This record gives sequence, C-alpha cells and structure tokens, in this order.
Amino acid sequence: TFYGAPVILPDGKEYKPYALDAKSDALYDSQLVSRAIKWCIHNPLKFLLKVVDNVFSFWYYTESPFKMIVAGFFSLLFLTLSVRGSFKLIKTNFREHTIFLIGIILLINLIYSPVLAVFRYSLTTYPLLSLLIAGNFISQKEF
Repeated sequence: TFYGAPVILPDGKEYKPYALDAKSDALYDSQLVSRAIKWCIHNPLKFLLKVVDNVFSFWYYTESPFKMIVAGFFSLLFLTLSVRGSFKLIKTNFREHTIFLIGIILLINLIYSPVLAVFRYSLTTYPLLSLLIAGNFISQKEF
C-alpha cells in the first residue's frame, strides 16, 4: 500500500509515493537521496540555479498559491522592516549584536537552501527578525 503523491526529483522523473512500511520507506529514501545526489553531481549548474531559487523560495514557498501570497507578503514586510531596523541599529551601540543576528539569519537560510525551500523553515528566523525590527523604534538620541 502506498500513501501520498508521487515524488518528483529535480531530474523531472516521477517516483512512486511512500509506503506505510517504515523499512521499505527507509530503503526507498536512500534510493531517492542517491538519485538526487547523482543529479546534483552531473548537473552542477542546474543545482546552483536550484539553490539560488531556494534562497528566495525559502521565504514564501508553501503548498497553495493563496498561502504563498500571504506568506510572501508577511515575509517581505518582515524583511523590509528588519533591514531598515538593522541599519538604524548598526549606527548605535548595538552594531556587534545586529551583525550577529544578521549572521544567524543568513546561516539558517543558507543551511536550508541547498536542500529544500519550504516557508515553515523560515519561521525560525522570525524571532530574530523581530529583534531587528525593534531597531525601527529606537532613537539614536537615547544612546
């Protein structure tokens, strides 16, 4: 018995959906991973383009177009406000802290981007982005 939709790898081939048996799923996963790695090795430029696409898709890619629009809107809003707040914070005594937060956000994004691009993984960055957004409300006269 199989469950779910077929798996489509970057090579464009469609593979059978998952079974409900853990042992066969583990064996099947290893075959899919092996095929995906071979595709990456034989198509380095396509893999690089996929990573670049994942860097952007990381912020909005979900299972339906409506959710993608909503997720993209909120991500764009968060990113815009956090960039603005970051610039203000860098001009204050929080320069090192701000650079550290930006580094963590970039690291999270880069860790996930070579493998997958799913919006829910970008949610881990939202508390950090919120700290940077707070910079919009800090007056430089306070320091």
